[in-house]
Amino acid sequence: MNSPNRPDGLIQRYRELLQTRHYARRTVKTYEQWLRRFLRFHGMRHPREMGSAEVNAFLTHLAVEEQVSASTQNQALAALLFLYRDLLEGNLELERVVRARTRQRLPVVLSETEVRAVRQRLEGGKDRLTLLPQSLDTDLQKHLLKVRHLHQNDLASGWGRVLMAYAQSRKYPNANREWGWQWVFPQQNR
Repeated sequence: MNSPNRPDGLIQRYRELLQTRHYARRTVKTYEQWLRRFLRFHGMRHPREMGSAEVNAFLTHLAVEEQVSASTQNQALAALLFLYRDLLEGNLELERVVRARTRQRLPVVLSETEVRAVRQRLEGGKDRLTLLPQSLDTDLQKHLLKVRHLHQNDLASGWGRVLMAYAQSRKYPNANREWGWQWVFPQQNR
């Protein structure tokens, strides 16, 4: 007999939703494996009973105990984000975790009116598009306006430049001053 806390049917619904959203078979399989590992890690508790603390514990376990790469950890995070945002229809606490985990690597790239996705520049010259939930649109737009104003003030003071890869800085010599290359969460001090 099944325990009322066991997430029976969850994996099936998760797989079906991924398939109806036309995710690649390999992605469906990989995301399903991450969901299974997450559930096993937390003793088969239902994800509705868990939040950002459990997601953080799992991701930390992957990084520290299993010593997985950053891209593998990001893949696990993406699988869990899909679970909470799309299947379980939202978890603002988890969204804060995603925001906090990616804060050091988020150039603006998109304008204030197109904040539904942010391109992350990862190590090795790879980019990844991070989709943001609609619930963050207003807050993120306000934040970006403040950051843009700060950037304009920094430029006027002779600052406001970001470090770019050597090849990019040669190809685009003034890009390090452009708004689209600035950080969503700039450092607090110069």
